[in-house]
Amino acid sequence: MRAVSFETFSYVGANGKLAGFHNSDPTRIPILMVEFPSYTGPPVTPGMASNGQSRWIPIAAVTMRCENKCCERTGLPIAIAKADSFHCMQGLTVGNDQPIHRLLSCWTTHGERLFPGIKYVGDSRVRELDNLAFVQPVSQQDLASVGRDKRWQRQLNEVRKIEAKAFRLREEMAAHGQGTKQDFAHLI
Repeated sequence: MRAVSFETFSYVGANGKLAGFHNSDPTRIPILMVEFPSYTGPPVTPGMASNGQSRWIPIAAVTMRCENKCCERTGLPIAIAKADSFHCMQGLTVGNDQPIHRLLSCWTTHGERLFPGIKYVGDSRVRELDNLAFVQPVSQQDLASVGRDKRWQRQLNEVRKIEAKAFRLREEMAAHGQGTKQDFAHLI
């Protein structure tokens, strides 16, 4: 998975990194220069190509008008994007009222075999199903495989052993009058 900084943008489905900006008129929105690693078209200028900037594309401001043509808004047609692993996203919430509105999941059954439960970790970040999309189709067979792998079963057995040990320890302590609510009341 590639690391994406806060300076990474998505433009018409392509991902790029902010390379610079041009602002000859301070009263106007600057023109962004965005480097698109997958761009294969001609360079903007021959000079840019000779400077190693053949994948730099200017992104100019766009003015959009409402349906009634009574109001307008000018802005840059980009969206800030963030890429991260599901592990690093624990504790993050994705939703319409959150800084990150959508989660585009790159989940695979291979990833699930390597990291049991990772689908749940990723999918549980979103508040609504509308905030979740998958890069590739997920079949019912793929979903049925979640939690059925040998690693998943080993992990589940370990968790159950730890829970049982903790429960036994708690019962032993309670039998000796330790670990009661009163023992911890002074900490509150």
